[in-house]
Amino acid sequence: MEKQCKKCGKKLDNDFSDYCLDCLKFSYSALVKEKQVKKGNLVLESCNKEEVTLIVLANIILAVGIIASIIFTFIMAYDKYGDIRTDGLIITIATLLSSIATWAILLCIAKTSKNIREIRNK
Repeated sequence: MEKQCKKCGKKLDNDFSDYCLDCLKFSYSALVKEKQVKKGNLVLESCNKEEVTLIVLANIILAVGIIASIIFTFIMAYDKYGDIRTDGLIITIATLLSSIATWAILLCIAKTSKNIREIRNK
């Protein structure tokens, strides 16, 4: 007795599978699409309103800090003759590093809050 696919009824040429290759491909692609949809919504659904606010605020601070650093580079780091001013360069680097540090701290707080809530709900 030949083995048949449990989904479509085609004859199978192997003994180790219960489904034909076409059914497996369709099932796998549907599963991948379903997981992608869940993963896309998972970030927003798994976070509270406060955590989402922290993440958005962190991203805004990072973007503004990078833009400000670029502007400060042209305004403060060089004088009118094109020479590098050390105080302007220090302010530019400090602005960039402080925005990166603030971004990292806010993301860390948001992720810690999410993890604590998940542990508490288990």
